[in-house]
This record gives sequence, C-alpha cells and structure tokens, in this order.
Amino acid sequence: MRPEIVGFGTGIKKKSQKNRKTEILLYLDPGHYLFCDRRISWRALKMLESVDSAGTSSGEKNGKKTRVGLVVDVTEGYFTARLDSLKEAIEAAGSIVNGGVSAGQVGSYLRIKNGTSHTLVMVERNYNAADKQGRAVAMAQLTPLGMIDRKGSFSRGISRYPACGAEVHLVTEDSLARIFSDYGDADFKVGGLAAFNSIGVHLDASAFFGRHAAILGQSGAGKSWTVTSLVQSTLRAMPEAHIILLDMHGEYGDKQLDGQVLPAPFESDKVRSFGAEQLEFPYWLLSFSDLCELLINPEDEHASIQISFLRETLIRLRQEVNAHLQLGHITVDSPLYYSIEELHQAIKAGNIATADFGKQKLATYGKFDQPLIRLNSLLNDNRYDFMM
Repeated sequence: MRPEIVGFGTGIKKKSQKNRKTEILLYLDPGHYLFCDRRISWRALKMLESVDSAGTSSGEKNGKKTRVGLVVDVTEGYFTARLDSLKEAIEAAGSIVNGGVSAGQVGSYLRIKNGTSHTLVMVERNYNAADKQGRAVAMAQLTPLGMIDRKGSFSRGISRYPACGAEVHLVTEDSLARIFSDYGDADFKVGGLAAFNSIGVHLDASAFFGRHAAILGQSGAGKSWTVTSLVQSTLRAMPEAHIILLDMHGEYGDKQLDGQVLPAPFESDKVRSFGAEQLEFPYWLLSFSDLCELLINPEDEHASIQISFLRETLIRLRQEVNAHLQLGHITVDSPLYYSIEELHQAIKAGNIATADFGKQKLATYGKFDQPLIRLNSLLNDNRYDFMM
C-alpha cells in the first residue's frame, strides 16, 4: 500500500489501513537519506528534499543564513555536529561575524536549538569524516557552556541536552556581548574575545581572587603576558589591593637588553621591587614540617629517629633562649628565635654520642650523616643567605 505523507520534520510518518499508529522515521541528513524505507515513493522523497531545503534556510538573522549544521551525536561532556558545508559555514559567518574566527573553527561559539531555549557551545575540534557514499563531510566537536532562554538570559550548566538532529546556528555578537557582560565586574577587564574582537572579557574579581587559580600552557603560549594583564587589570579596578608577585625569572621587573633598560609593565609609583639579596625570611619562622623537608630525607632508614631528635632539640633550644620572656608553654612550631649554629652542634653531637667512655654507642650514633650534609649545604650556599 502506498504511504500517506502526514508530517515533516526529522522524519515522515506512514499510515496504513491495518495499523494507523505505524511510523517510519526517515533521518534527514541534508541532501542524503541514510535510512529510508524502500516503499517510500520518489514523490515522497522529493517532498522531503523540499522540506530539507526549507529547513536549511529556516535559520535567518536579518535575512542572512544562521544555520551551520546538525547535531549527530550527544554525550555527557560534548556534542558532535555535522556542518552543512564548511565553505557555506565560513561564508555565513563572514556575513554576520565581524571577529577573526569563523563559524565552525576552533574557538568559535555556536548555539543549538533546544526547544524554546538554546544551548551555547564552543568548538573544540574540527575534523573530516566520510558519509556512506565516501564523500568528505566537515564535523565539529562542541563543548556545552550553558543555556540561553527565550529572553536571551544566559545560565551556566546544562539543564536539558539536545537531541540528535537539533539545528546548530551562529551566535550573534550582541548575544555574546550580553552573556560576557553579565558575568564579571565592568572595571575588571582582562582581554577581548577571540571570536569577536570588540567584546571585552570581564571577570568577577572577588570570585577570582577568592579561589586558587593556575595559568597553564606551553612555552610561548603567553602565560607571562596573561599574568601581566591580570595584574594590570587588578591595579586599575582595585588600586588599594596588595599583591605579592614572586618573580623567579625576572620577567616582570626592569630588564637590561643591549645596554638599554626595558621598564617594567607596571607603573613605578605602584610597585616596590625587591631583589633576593634584599629579602629576609628568618629560618626560625619555618614550621617544623618545613624544616624536616629541608634536612631529612623521608626515604632514609633512620628518618623516624632523625625527626624525633630534631623535635626534642628544637623545643629545648627555643625554651633555653627565650626563657626570660616567660611565655609558658612553647611548642616545636612556636615562632621564637633559636640559633642555627647551636642546632648544628646538637646534631653533630648526637651523631657521635657514646656512653661509658666511648665503649657504648647511643641510639643516635651515626644516624645523622645525611641531615648534617644537608644542613652544611644550606649554611654554605649563598642563595640561602636571606634565610640563614
């Protein structure tokens, strides 16, 4: 019996006299019908083709095409989309996008129609695949960022995942500008969006500095530049902020290059620069655990004896030197002065401790060879002058 076409969209439905609820789903891949019941007439296929072409041009923005593909795979962490045509996508992007990244390229933003809302995604990967006819098709791996409701408001996280066959569209500059302006302080601008150069990227300063953050990347990726930009933005937005920058490689201060002085990227009246020779950090402020890391190898078979002896010796030295202060209970981590030389002598004495006129070796005898080597190195290394 010849099928009766009763609807269009992602498939067609077939009614028969025997079972009026029977449905045949026909996958609509632009220009290709991968799954098709052979009883569907050529006329029906032509009707579907007209629906397909109508759907291709259905996404319009000011008379310009915005649809660039369809979702073909959905997982928890990312989606996969088949682009209608990479050339068409770039041309469509060029007619709407004013930035340096075209639709479908890595780093660009797209939206997926999801009922009355849209899912904002970012392109993480581009690659080619082959269809059943062996023809190359452009594919894109998309990372979901959040949802855009019918009013245009953006919320992070995914409340509803799109289905396979959902349309992928361009994101306008106005939409992205509204999204990025809603999340961050207006004064704390750290850069611009690669896809739209005119859109500034702002951060919430309180949230950013209230957590740990890491800037990671390969050599030459721009880590130092990013840190500089963040510090400059902080000084502009929060001029009373106090920032401690540990510049181990001298990247952020004045530099000597070919006999010329290259100034630091920060205003001189807002920065105080100290060299390592000007820095002082007394060794007696080190916690017991930090001192153990400096002097004791945890893999040493005598590590437990060394730790116990060091604990007792530190408490004794602190109590003796600061007895006149009458502080009461003194612990191994009390921030009180003691002599590093006296600690050195105590460890040396423990390493050769004997009894009965040298006939009996005590438990600490010969157990501190490695700590003594480490302590001697620290005392003789001028790089630790700020501490020793």
